[in-house]
Amino acid sequence: EEDFEEQYEGEKRDGKKNGKGRLVFKYGVYDGMWENNMMSGMGRLELNTGNVYEGTFKNNKFEGCGTLRWKNGKVYEGEMKNGNMCGKGLMTSEDGVYEGSFFDNDYYGTGRMRFANGCVYEGEWKLGMMWGEGKLQTGNGVTFEGEFYKNQKHGKVIRTDAKNVYSETYNRDNLETSFKLKKNSKGSVGKFLSKVASSMKSKDDKDALFNRPKQTKVCT
Repeated sequence: EEDFEEQYEGEKRDGKKNGKGRLVFKYGVYDGMWENNMMSGMGRLELNTGNVYEGTFKNNKFEGCGTLRWKNGKVYEGEMKNGNMCGKGLMTSEDGVYEGSFFDNDYYGTGRMRFANGCVYEGEWKLGMMWGEGKLQTGNGVTFEGEFYKNQKHGKVIRTDAKNVYSETYNRDNLETSFKLKKNSKGSVGKFLSKVASSMKSKDDKDALFNRPKQTKVCT
């Protein structure tokens, strides 16, 4: 690889980059705050790949709150930790719009995803997948509320369509048992469904992220 000479313009103290400055280096351009030769504070990093991060840094890593924009159009806005998407955030991509918890760059915890095909899932996530208790509403109005595993219905699920309600069990999206329940919101079935829904509530239901009627910025 050819040698690349870094070009820095900005404030210094004790011979080190300290304060506001701009650095052109081998992999891109950083413009922002420095502390002892490290990107620390508010700044903007644009890589030669076309990817851009704008937000807070600490010791040369994304830390705090910021916005990541990929060349392919994907955008993340939210909390960062140790260089990774971690905490509350909003991700917009060709797959859809996700708002909720992240851990080590994956959907992890509780969140809501509106898929590009019109389906909506709200519930638990793990390793970027629907995993745990949740509710999936399909584009044709059918809802599945219950247990999911690696993006598949797995375990006990309540399925509701325009006419009927069913209590079902699945094994990796394969239907094993189905019991039709009378749809009566005022009768025993309604009480049963209410009890099921109540038992599925996440500990994070009171999180303000899900109390907002519209998707909004996580960091202001």
